[in-house]
Amino acid sequence: MLNNPKSTVDCQYWSDCATPAGGCCALSRFGGRPSLGTCAGCISRGENHPAGAGDTVAALLNATGVGPAAKRVIEAATGRPCRCAKRQAALNRLVPYSK
Repeated sequence: MLNNPKSTVDCQYWSDCATPAGGCCALSRFGGRPSLGTCAGCISRGENHPAGAGDTVAALLNATGVGPAAKRVIEAATGRPCRCAKRQAALNRLVPYSK
């Protein structure tokens, strides 16, 4: 699971994004910036896979850099939080990958 307590997690959705004691989750789990311990727990519970279409869309947007940029634009334009996680969860409920 944890190869090096500071730098890597054995998960295809995790990346080192210079977050202290953690990294970035392309599935936007745990706010998108979980600690290494949280990542390890997610992996051990078998939760490191997309639950539905919302997770896939979030992973694609984060991988291309569009997600964070879009969030900043939406928040600047509206003056309100983006609520990306709520939309992601709603899309996961609408299009789940398994029951």
